[in-house]
Amino acid sequence: MARQARFILAGFAHLVRQRGHNAGAVAHDAVDQQRWLDILRDVAATHKVVLHGWSLQATEYRLLLRPPSAQALSRMIQDLGRRYVAAFNARHHRQGTLWAGRFQCAAVEGGELELTALAFVEQVEPLSPAASSGAHHLGDMHDAALVDPPAYWALGNTPFDRHMAWRQRLEAGLDAPSAARVLGALSTGRPLAAAQTLTALQPLTAMPLKPRPRGRPRRASPPRGRQPPGS
Repeated sequence: MARQARFILAGFAHLVRQRGHNAGAVAHDAVDQQRWLDILRDVAATHKVVLHGWSLQATEYRLLLRPPSAQALSRMIQDLGRRYVAAFNARHHRQGTLWAGRFQCAAVEGGELELTALAFVEQVEPLSPAASSGAHHLGDMHDAALVDPPAYWALGNTPFDRHMAWRQRLEAGLDAPSAARVLGALSTGRPLAAAQTLTALQPLTAMPLKPRPRGRPRRASPPRGRQPPGS
């Protein structure tokens, strides 16, 4: 059976998640971390994909990025995986893939949902304190490879205001409905967007962008004035 094509929208932010095979490790230490990050920055620049946020955990990585095209996003992730796996395998004397199948991806509407996606990326237990773009958005370091998403700039008029607002958001954490919504978008490939936005985007894809109602369709009522058969 053919795999369903991903719904990628040029100009939209996209949330990406790639997990290790059988929940296995994809990075062991700071050396792996730095190698992955160097390759990430290089392939993003090569394919002209804007990086908004990233995190590397022991068993997965997460990205928030903005590609110029669907092809650019897919090719960037392919290059990242191919180059990093080769380096990881050579260093750790192993063979085979690291990844659990295809990467997960969902387009993200701007505004509050963009911040929700960024929090999902950065509000994790990274491989080390430096293995996340959270340090950049909290003002603890500057990452020249990152471009702050538009919604982040709306958090305050000064860098200090934005850093404080972001710290408060990360400390508060994602509530359960928001986390479930993000995970649902990643697992289905549907955009993380408001209902009206999904309606506007539906003509662009054969993929149903809204979940179908549960249960069987309701049976139509017989016309008024007529008795149903067998009455």
